Amino acid sequence: MSHNVGDHVPGLRKHAWFASTSRVLLASGVLLLAFAAGGGCGSSSSTQSNPGGGSGGGGASGDASTDATNDVSLPSDASADVLKDAPVAEGWPTADANADGADDVQETGPIDADFSYDGGGQTVWNSLPDKCRDAAEKGVVWLVSQQNANGSWASADQYGNAATGLSVVKLETYAIEKGISPFDPNFVYRNQVIAGLNYLFAQLATVPLAAQYDMNSDGLGVRMSGESNYNNAIALMAITAGRGVTQVVHVPGSQVDGWTYERVAQDMVDAFAECQVASQGGWRYSCPSGNSDNSVSQYVTLGLEYAEHPDYSFMATIPQFVRNGLANWVAFIQDGSGGSSYASPGDWVNPYKTGALLQQHALLHNDSTTPPVQAALNYLNAHWNEPISSSPADYMAMWSIMKGLVAQQINTVGAHDWYQEYCDVLVAQQQGDGSWPASQYDATGGILATDWALLVLEKAAPAGLY
Repeated sequence: MSHNVGDHVPGLRKHAWFASTSRVLLASGVLLLAFAAGGGCGSSSSTQSNPGGGSGGGGASGDASTDATNDVSLPSDASADVLKDAPVAEGWPTADANADGADDVQETGPIDADFSYDGGGQTVWNSLPDKCRDAAEKGVVWLVSQQNANGSWASADQYGNAATGLSVVKLETYAIEKGISPFDPNFVYRNQVIAGLNYLFAQLATVPLAAQYDMNSDGLGVRMSGESNYNNAIALMAITAGRGVTQVVHVPGSQVDGWTYERVAQDMVDAFAECQVASQGGWRYSCPSGNSDNSVSQYVTLGLEYAEHPDYSFMATIPQFVRNGLANWVAFIQDGSGGSSYASPGDWVNPYKTGALLQQHALLHNDSTTPPVQAALNYLNAHWNEPISSSPADYMAMWSIMKGLVAQQINTVGAHDWYQEYCDVLVAQQQGDGSWPASQYDATGGILATDWALLVLEKAAPAGLY
């Protein structure tokens, strides 16, 4: 069943839209992505910016000793050597790596637009158009070939952690869309998934938390030490996108060694609750911070949604005050044009952050029948060609818009079949080796660009209001 919505409501400005919005509290969580090291990001025409011990104690549920573990040893040369020109599984441990007999798991003016809405859950691989699926298959092979011996992708910096997390999300989604767990020994890229996750787990550290943030009562939050909210959010996506709730971390020396993925995810959600800018309701690069922007915030909200969305099984608890704050933030940051601003109304409005806004509204249970969402969709329709008119296209903006449309379960924006148009662009721009050329905000030689492109081709994002 589909619904036609989207007549632009003349005269509505953001304060009118959000009189009711601020009273709508969510039951899910998420935002989007943009890499910034010091100046923010997210414009299709902007200048470049960046993307931004002992075993864990505590008494919370989630520690495990009898469940399966992700004990996959990395090659002894855990350097930045890249596994290229080799079969996908060569050089990686088998399902029983420790020989214990058990499997190791590890803008223009107002317009009238028609927006088609159709329900649905996660994408099934065979449901994708042939040419889109074929491009994705080719891209996956290239992406796997770029993994380093230590489990990471790209170099050991802020871009590397982002590329590692998004590459893991991509491979986990690939498995699930093919009907298999990414931790199943029969999944061809299982060991690459676990190695990437272990690389991220090795960087996680526990931090003490006050009781109001601590939803599992273990007194701890978890963050990637020294990293921005961007990369912490991407790590949370990677930990939860594979549905490995009962998986156990097996990374000696990590402060979360021996923890279930479930406990790690909840403690990361708790840490994001503490990092929320209380006066605004969004997030910025550091924790704590005195103000917010909707480039960083979208990454955090997307991580929260992966952790809470029932499709991924973790069902993490997001404090109610976080939802209330987010409702205030989206009411503040949505510009009178319907698009999303950066740090204050009217500041750097563009399609990239407007895609994030759609996802945030979904998290707040504001669907496509509500004026704020209709206004955002009208903005996207009016600016449709901005992310896709160049070569290379703005793959990060395409990814951001994709996740907002998937979250809202929107199939068409005005006259645009968004998925078919995006697929056409991506297929045309894919390189002979299966990768995509480095695009705006990609300093990884095409790894991030390929991550974004593949995630778009697979419509890989939490789907639907819940």
